[in-house]
Amino acid sequence: AKLAKRARRWEHEADQFVAGTVLSVRRHPELKPFQELIKAADDAADQLEEVAFLLGLFESAAEPGTWENLQQLSSIVAETTQEWVKAVGHAQHVQRHGSRGDADDFLTAIARVAELEHDADDMERTVTASAMKKATDFRQLRLLLDIRQGLGKASDSLKRASLILRDHVVGDVLAA
Repeated sequence: AKLAKRARRWEHEADQFVAGTVLSVRRHPELKPFQELIKAADDAADQLEEVAFLLGLFESAAEPGTWENLQQLSSIVAETTQEWVKAVGHAQHVQRHGSRGDADDFLTAIARVAELEHDADDMERTVTASAMKKATDFRQLRLLLDIRQGLGKASDSLKRASLILRDHVVGDVLAA
């Protein structure tokens, strides 16, 4: 319940940020790429909020052995989120005539997000197979698969956001 409340607050803050970005784009249309980037990142926050809620339900319904693979998927998504944050941080320092190291750090973080998204896809399939074998009833199966799907969508959204950011940095900053 505590995690779900925190996630709800963070997701609400993300929604407010999206709304502010939309207003900024209306005044400054050149910021349009950032609107799509922020929306993609907000989609990840939306999914993670739902996962936090579902995990609260799962804890009370969990049987031993049902969530090891789900924990691995969660770890991959957590690492994807960390790499996304690194990419955003490095993007601030990338300049056309700036340090090659800044651009390399940025592109490495972007590549890592894509790599982790593929790892998450693989782990989603593992979670599905495991859930089909280990879930004790339909409710538990549904909950496991809904959590898996939310984590997968969060990972997909972070990859989409990272690709939008990469296109902006490479096309608008480095090539300018």
